Amino acid sequence: MDTGAGQVTVTGETILINTGSHPITPDIPGLRESEYLVTSTELIESTVLPDRLAIIGGGYLGIEFAAIYSGFGSQVTMFEKASAILGHEDDDIAAAAVKILTDDGIEIVAGAEVTEVRDAETGAPLTYEKDGVRHTVEADAVLAAAGRAPTTHDLGLDAAGVATTGRGAVQVDAYLRTSRPHIYALGDVNGGPQFT
Repeated sequence: MDTGAGQVTVTGETILINTGSHPITPDIPGLRESEYLVTSTELIESTVLPDRLAIIGGGYLGIEFAAIYSGFGSQVTMFEKASAILGHEDDDIAAAAVKILTDDGIEIVAGAEVTEVRDAETGAPLTYEKDGVRHTVEADAVLAAAGRAPTTHDLGLDAAGVATTGRGAVQVDAYLRTSRPHIYALGDVNGGPQFT
């Protein structure tokens, strides 16, 4: 393990891996480089309320932040690639959520493919395509709410003989044991429910 001051070897009879997960930033031209890109943590820690908040992702996290920041007074536009938000929920539940959100002034753009984010002097023009037509909206902050991935990079799990799944999560059994019987993985790092 590299602590910044050099390599350190850590041993123990039982080892717990609980490194959590991190936000996924979609591969959209200009998004990763944008000074207006924020994570959910950065948005919460900011003391500046964005006048115009664009949210990429219409899942639980995107919906939660849309409701919060709309309530604070931000103009919120949420972009969802799928044809509707909450596609895994019953239609009546999704419809009720959409009504609540839109009644609160949140613009939901479903079936939209965000194609580019550019930085400008007064914000970030965000370009998207919907039904074959290209549109642009400006935002003062862009929240990437496209999901989370287990934080397993740089852990050296392969060197320790700890198996991971195709998504990079630590593979565990019903007792949270990894492929090494003295190593356990708990929380988001094992790819289980994230309790949204």
